[in-house]
Amino acid sequence: MGRPLRNHDPGAWHHVMNRGIDRQPIFVADSDRLAFGDQLDQAGDGHDLEVHAYCLMGNHFHLVVRSPSGDISAAMQRLSSSYTRIFNDRHHRDGPLFRGRFRSVDIDSDGQLLTAVAYVHRNPIDLVPVGALEAYRWSSYGVYTRRRRAPSWLHTDVVDHLIDTRTHRVLVTQSIGTDGRAIHQQRLVALVDGMRLDPRTRRAVLVIALAEHTELNADEITELLGFGSPASMRTALSRARAQRSTDSDVGRALDDLARELIGLRAA
Repeated sequence: MGRPLRNHDPGAWHHVMNRGIDRQPIFVADSDRLAFGDQLDQAGDGHDLEVHAYCLMGNHFHLVVRSPSGDISAAMQRLSSSYTRIFNDRHHRDGPLFRGRFRSVDIDSDGQLLTAVAYVHRNPIDLVPVGALEAYRWSSYGVYTRRRRAPSWLHTDVVDHLIDTRTHRVLVTQSIGTDGRAIHQQRLVALVDGMRLDPRTRRAVLVIALAEHTELNADEITELLGFGSPASMRTALSRARAQRSTDSDVGRALDDLARELIGLRAA
């Protein structure tokens, strides 16, 4: 079975994410992030792409976007290819920069929109304390809490209409525990078990999900899933990620899980 079709309905909302190939950095310097913003601006002009929230990390990015024309795939393809050319020229490299095509989760309600925005704004939790998330420069969180001016390409009207600053702060911080973990591993395991996957698919989905959606380290994932050593866990993770691109069951389950995680606090 092939990959699911993108939702190209005019006005559809999406939580979009992509990361560097082999988890390599896609932003090395602040100038790279500024260049990425310039390309977002051009994607908005050329492909009718509205960015409503963003977070730029070292080796990946998250966007909450809307395309009034429904041309989301063309816009993201242009963004990826143009930024790759700029990055490669600056850092004297060639070849692909991103691991593949972008991943996208449809957003179907105001509640899911607000939860997706909060999820994006929680992303730097492994870099800064909870109280400093607003100060993280490469996220729109500080814009929505009035600490920083919005870049010209960021659209804030819809989210501002739905939620005030105080409530936005609550949404961002309410699911972060005292240990700073945005998604508790027990809840994530319960979600995966609820999918009733075959054992092989479940194992692949769990190891990827724990690595990408929690702050567990290699030792903790090894203990939780019963691997013999962190090295064997990393090997299993590499194999599972390869499965994601070749096994439609694994890819579909991970897409479904992402939707569940985004919708956990949708009202």
